[in-house]
Amino acid sequence: MKFFLTWKSWQVFLLIVLLPFGFQSLLMDALISSSDVNNQVMFTVMPLLMLAFMALYILWFWTLGTELNKLVPESDRPNASRFKFGIKFSAVYMVLFQAFFISSASGTSFGLVTPVIFILHMAAMYFMFYSIYFISKNLVTFENKVNGSNKSSTGTFFLMWFFPLGIWFVQPRINKMYETEQNT
Repeated sequence: MKFFLTWKSWQVFLLIVLLPFGFQSLLMDALISSSDVNNQVMFTVMPLLMLAFMALYILWFWTLGTELNKLVPESDRPNASRFKFGIKFSAVYMVLFQAFFISSASGTSFGLVTPVIFILHMAAMYFMFYSIYFISKNLVTFENKVNGSNKSSTGTFFLMWFFPLGIWFVQPRINKMYETEQNT
């Protein structure tokens, strides 16, 4: 999975943004423009596609978090246990949420399960934000050691958060970090 560390911005953008949205747009167009719109198919296929593409996004996060953490000097390295738990939790939650969505779309009523899903959703959001923080912190910590600068990880955090735009600024830094480490 280290290929995410060497891929250019446009390659990651193509895999994680353009390909999923393009494929979903084509599929939605085909499903909606057909003479017999089958909502059951639409509300089953689309969440499953979303799940597959979210798996790519989480895989990218996992690779960045675990591999960049290994590149940071051990004395400055943040503990990765919460990050790893958070990514795993978010991945499991995504599967549960998509199953919940598909069941809800087919008319199943869940009653008291809905508040539990809401709480799990809030926890997954927290862990995704923590993952962004963790990746940003690792990247900036490495850059500070190499460049001798002392900049904050806040800007990197927001670039990672606003992913489709931020990828063009963050991925070249990740490439440079990985290349620097490979050359030493």
